[in-house]
Amino acid sequence: MNTLCPIFIKLKDTKCLVVGGGQVAERKVDFLLASQADVTVVSPDLTKALQLYTRSEKIVYHARKFRQADMDDVFLVIAATDDNETNRAIYRLAEESNRLVNVVDVPEWCNFYVPSVYQQGDLKIAISTNGKAPALARYIREGLQKLFPERIARDIEELDRLRRSQKEQLPSDLKQRETLAREQAQNIIRSYFQAN
Repeated sequence: MNTLCPIFIKLKDTKCLVVGGGQVAERKVDFLLASQADVTVVSPDLTKALQLYTRSEKIVYHARKFRQADMDDVFLVIAATDDNETNRAIYRLAEESNRLVNVVDVPEWCNFYVPSVYQQGDLKIAISTNGKAPALARYIREGLQKLFPERIARDIEELDRLRRSQKEQLPSDLKQRETLAREQAQNIIRSYFQAN
């Protein structure tokens, strides 16, 4: 049974820790930086891209192995090392201190999963398979890229403008505003499929 609670969380300026410096850690750092998180990476070695992030001060870097104190004041932790013992220790410490933790490729050592994400402007669709089939989630994301035209970002801005205008013109008629919003969204979606 799928008991995950899908939420979007604001991580801007929030302290997040990534343990590991390989390709997988790099992808997780990119994911966090896209949310404007305050990212610290702990690893003896880094990929070239992570080295560039360090030099450009996009991330804080500690060139060493993980220490328990690395979790102080951290909201979210991602373990992306190839050392099972370290990953398990990170998971246990994070769980004991009620932190969000994701041990890459070990679903049972996660209290959240990093979804595959399709984004076009303000549209963001997160796809999860409960950690069971990440390749399928990526395939679905690629399908969404073909389904939605690039103009969807402009359409969202237009719908937002219309919604705000209708809120001013019909301040006490919530039902009418909801009906108009639904019709406008349906018209936009229909136009995508008629264009194909």
